[in-house]
Amino acid sequence: PQSLAVLGLYGQPWLLRPVAVLGITGQTLLIALLGAGIWALLFTRGKILVRSLPILASLLLWIGTSLWPSPLRPVGKPLRVALMQPATPTYPGDPDYERFKYMKPEEYLREFLPLVRSLPKVDLVAWPESFAPAISEQKMDSSLRALASYLGAGQPTLFGASLREPVSEKAWLRRNVAILVDEQGRILGRHEKKRLVPLGEALPLVEQVLSKAGHLALHEWIRETLHWPMLVLGRPQELMRLEGHPFSAPICYENAFASLFREDTLRGAQFFCVLSYENWYRQGSELDQLLALSVFGAIEAGRPVLRCTNDGITCHIDEHGNILEAGEARKRQALIVEVQAMTGENPALRLATWLPWFLVLISVIPFLSRFWRKTEA
Repeated sequence: PQSLAVLGLYGQPWLLRPVAVLGITGQTLLIALLGAGIWALLFTRGKILVRSLPILASLLLWIGTSLWPSPLRPVGKPLRVALMQPATPTYPGDPDYERFKYMKPEEYLREFLPLVRSLPKVDLVAWPESFAPAISEQKMDSSLRALASYLGAGQPTLFGASLREPVSEKAWLRRNVAILVDEQGRILGRHEKKRLVPLGEALPLVEQVLSKAGHLALHEWIRETLHWPMLVLGRPQELMRLEGHPFSAPICYENAFASLFREDTLRGAQFFCVLSYENWYRQGSELDQLLALSVFGAIEAGRPVLRCTNDGITCHIDEHGNILEAGEARKRQALIVEVQAMTGENPALRLATWLPWFLVLISVIPFLSRFWRKTEA
């Protein structure tokens, strides 16, 4: 999904209204038709009307879907959210890298207490992916109480962490999770990452083929040899709720999949909060690409998207793809936003699921028809 040229238009949401009807695949189709028509008009021979058909079809579909009436409507009052951007160092040479590297978990959390205590009253404090220290499932209650006191200062808190499932005394499986707790640290919901980064976080099909013991042994070897995190697939969870509003919290790479936005919207999500760790990109154009994917996810689902990153582009995107507020990359800060929960179904929620397969089918038909003609001959 990160290879689509249409992502370059994310800064012009007024051009992307067809996404709400046709999805990101449909918008890509319109651009492909327009490009093919321009090529045919300039570099082929034949009747000009015939050569112009792709351009006309693209423009008619583009204008028609842009004028499609929006079925979206707000639900309840806006929610006030503090999007925390801790901007912790990642690489040797980064400011304070050595100091952070050897911090104990409690020292690490205390580093951000001044920022937490400076927050106004909000409905939610959100921290990025993998920000909190690792949590053991066996000691979850006590860990969450401590984290709530450090990260929320008496307010509901959403944060990313590594969840460890003990397999033996010295071994465990790891999941990447987002956990929502109340002001006392009682768990209100969680999301476990289901789309893992190939090679970086998981090896394709390994979890389905190997036993748990074999899977664990392979993960430990990769961690020690290649220093990759290695995770297991997340388990299905109910949507989280804030002030009665169901919402979803995709984690980092999951942000690249519009299907996840569609699925969770159909399950009832009224907004999204993406938790992401983006330090490893070192401020490259990948940050803009991840932002673009959030913009398209917001338009297709018809839901606001909050992006909470460690050192990337923390921002608030409305249901039409407009970037309303954005933080400053590489800066420790708290971005206070008001997100309006939305309901209603864009046509793309259902149409975009089967449109790619339909396009694959019609693209194969000319090859099949040529094969059939040869067979008959």
